[in-house]
Amino acid sequence: MSYEGHEEDRAKVLGALGGTRGLLDSGLPAIVFLIAFNITHNLNKSTIVAIALSVIFAIARLVKRETL
Repeated sequence: MSYEGHEEDRAKVLGALGGTRGLLDSGLPAIVFLIAFNITHNLNKSTIVAIALSVIFAIARLVKRETL
């Protein structure tokens, strides 16, 4: 059994999630939080690092939007 529309469906799903950039913007802070928490065992520091990364991504998107 073969399905010909695999790449088209993949592109639609990726587009619905915000593309590669959207996946990174939403997933990377969570991964950074987990790594920071496992290293430091400090909830506050890990949360601050994850939120800071999210703010950096948001500012980068705003700057990119303004330059286009």
